[in-house]
Amino acid sequence: MNFSDFIVKEENRVGKRLRDGVYVHAFAIENDESNLKDKEIELYHRRKEQLPKDFVFDFVFIGNDNTIRFMRMNSLTVPHPHVESSYKFDSQGNMMKGRIAKQIYHRMETMISPSHPTYTFHKAVTDWEEANGLLRFDGKTPSGSANIYKQQVETMMPWRDFEAGIEDIKKKFSIR
Repeated sequence: MNFSDFIVKEENRVGKRLRDGVYVHAFAIENDESNLKDKEIELYHRRKEQLPKDFVFDFVFIGNDNTIRFMRMNSLTVPHPHVESSYKFDSQGNMMKGRIAKQIYHRMETMISPSHPTYTFHKAVTDWEEANGLLRFDGKTPSGSANIYKQQVETMMPWRDFEAGIEDIKKKFSIR
């Protein structure tokens, strides 16, 4: 089974649906552009109201087990953002501060609405990575660990070439 089998885009609806849940950008939910089911949207709105008022988040992961995690990313102008802070709700609605493991995210355009300003940048990153064989390693998807992903990339090309490719994409989109 290919990773693309897990990406669900219904009528330009956005969401990266995996075996255990779905990742989606809050912008897509708030603008009715997500592929969330009605019960997931309801859970999102219910739990969002319980968050600390000063917590600003970008992404949400809604688990099949009714858990939900609200995440603030370090930046959406980097090719593989990581979580800077988060809150998680268990299936009973108990809120806890999320664990920060610096996990990076791939195929960001599957989680971001096409109407979001960073969509074309993330689509270009994914297209470039696919063209260079950087999204499949021995039949496996890339690691969410920045260190392991770097090792995976280095089996395909020198890291400096990867960085140069990403810099070219950033220049195209005037991202520093």
